[in-house]
Amino acid sequence: MPKDILNGDVKNWGYIVAVMGDDPDAPPSDWRVRKVEPLESPSNFGGAKEGITCPGIIDVLSKPKEQGKILGRYKRRQAVEIPALRK
Repeated sequence: MPKDILNGDVKNWGYIVAVMGDDPDAPPSDWRVRKVEPLESPSNFGGAKEGITCPGIIDVLSKPKEQGKILGRYKRRQAVEIPALRK
């Protein structure tokens, strides 16, 4: 990656690690991320709450005991915001 497209001081950077599934048949607007639906199928993961759009994130690297709070926000119809990990 060219250094000139990176902004800010590296000392202020953080890292976000998320695990998602690849869906080669998804439209470009979905970034090829496999959906999470209430029931699993050959084309999506299962386990989403019925009637609520679930983010396509299966796992995140987070501080201990934070993962459930982060990913569970969608069940309360709140946006899932993944905090960056920093030193």
